Amino acid sequence: MIIDNNNYQEKLYSESGKSNLILQLITYTILSFIVGYVSYVYTIITIKIPIIYINFLLIIGYAILIGVLIRVAFRFSHNRNKKERYIVSILVSTIGFISQWLTYFVFLITDGTPSLLDVITHSITIFENNLFYTILKELYTIGSWAIFGIDVNGYILLLIWLIELTIIILVPILIIKQYLAKPYSEQLNKWYTKYILADDFESIAAPVSLLQSLDLNPINTLEELNKGTGQRHTKIYIYYLEREDIQYISFERISIINNTKKSYNLINGFQINNEQAKYILSQYHYQKEILDIF
Repeated sequence: MIIDNNNYQEKLYSESGKSNLILQLITYTILSFIVGYVSYVYTIITIKIPIIYINFLLIIGYAILIGVLIRVAFRFSHNRNKKERYIVSILVSTIGFISQWLTYFVFLITDGTPSLLDVITHSITIFENNLFYTILKELYTIGSWAIFGIDVNGYILLLIWLIELTIIILVPILIIKQYLAKPYSEQLNKWYTKYILADDFESIAAPVSLLQSLDLNPINTLEELNKGTGQRHTKIYIYYLEREDIQYISFERISIINNTKKSYNLINGFQINNEQAKYILSQYHYQKEILDIF
């Protein structure tokens, strides 16, 4: 969300862009192995169920799972860098794409369902002997499957591969794009704990007027809000971390139309002081978020 007023912008949480290189290397290495295993399972399923319509749904689900795993990894790697998130997303998705192809190559070579160990050992051989592009070229020429008795190869097969690659890379990027910066303490090297106020407050239409009210008195702002309805309301989150002087409050507008829930970020991480945060948490029932990923 972009705020024109510089005074308000300064009071909204902004990521530092800093990184913990060692922690990130460990986390992203583990993530790559997990994505590799997920790719293996995904490929085996598509081999066992060679139905194009089901496979299309499977690849969507596979790409979504990669995106979710990447989001989880950002939490554990203490990621506070937007540009880095996109780079990691593309690299990890590419690893997934290559891994599922390697599994399929090994399936063709071994003429049977390969074990994970088979995939690892044969993949080493494929790379050592520069066979990856050789096998890919052969598949492009002769194809490996057919639709209604017609072999799929050449440009049509290449188009299918490009669509597959686009889905695997684009879907995680879209998931990462929805990521809201989470308050992080650079002093304590910890994420703030998220507390979800149990009350559903009235639906708020104008973020700017809400900012003006928060700037004057956050406690009065909450006390003046009416109760919301089940279909239209505002959820309020407190980000609190003991031993930090600055705490944060966030507002999210919720609407439910035809059983479809839509949310809109009104304010993400407006600064409040320690006493204000403690008072709000003492006056309202709340739920503590165990793992604030989404």
